[in-house]
Amino acid sequence: MLQRSLRQLQHVDTALVLLVDLLIGAELWMRNVRPIPVPAVACHAEVSDQSCLVASATQHHRMKPLADVVCGDGTIRFRTNSLGLRGPEPSIPAEQGTLRVLLLGDDTVVGAWLRDEHTLSAQLQRHLSDQLTGTVEVVNAGVPGYSPLLSRLQYEQDLAELQADVVVLHLDMSDVADESLYRASLRTEGSRPVCIHPVLSQPSSVRHPVVSLLRGSALVHALQEHLFRSQGDQASLDRYAWTRSSPGSVESQVRHTIDSVEQLHRSTQARRQMLIVTTAPVAWQVLAPDEQPQLC
Repeated sequence: MLQRSLRQLQHVDTALVLLVDLLIGAELWMRNVRPIPVPAVACHAEVSDQSCLVASATQHHRMKPLADVVCGDGTIRFRTNSLGLRGPEPSIPAEQGTLRVLLLGDDTVVGAWLRDEHTLSAQLQRHLSDQLTGTVEVVNAGVPGYSPLLSRLQYEQDLAELQADVVVLHLDMSDVADESLYRASLRTEGSRPVCIHPVLSQPSSVRHPVVSLLRGSALVHALQEHLFRSQGDQASLDRYAWTRSSPGSVESQVRHTIDSVEQLHRSTQARRQMLIVTTAPVAWQVLAPDEQPQLC
């Protein structure tokens, strides 16, 4: 009886060893096949943009300063300056006779998937240079996942010192959903508003080694992606559920977004700068799939 029990334990031990070997082999293979996803800093920014972002105690998140950014398949590369902006270091103040335009916004403005010469800021600079005499400088201050609230905080805390002649805020309907998220983290420190990233507002705690190991596992990430893909797709659709809700709810969320634009306007007026607001919503942001026009 005892011998049979010992043989059974040996079989169990052998099975456990084989299972551990199998899991280790699968983990090594998975790490070789696909990289571990970068932790999300801003959930409303593209996955490919997360690596260039860092959590902020005043603006929720921002671009990493003085960083070399590689996007897509590695063909798009650019460097951020000391302010965390895409492009060369701007002089303070601007050189005499230069018309400086500060371009605020989100993914559309930063254009992480575009070469430098194809970004919105570069094309605007070429257009203005062709139309005006003198030197024109367009500063690309776009940050993935931004909304008017974060652009306003970015301007007041970091970019007002650039003394731009014109400030352009580009927004679209996705900013309304983003604004609702970030307003939940809005606080007042002294006399200034700040938007604290949740990671920085939570007390630090010692993480169990097993938890750290699982969080860094490529196999666990792949399993999570498989299990929650459908939930993620639904969450993406729900991001614009406010457009299908009651008129009162839509009006409230849009009002909050406009409030941030108006506050930015007051800040630029106080510095005698012109504020221009631009927008270019696309069909999927305002229409249900069955209502969108078919493009040939």
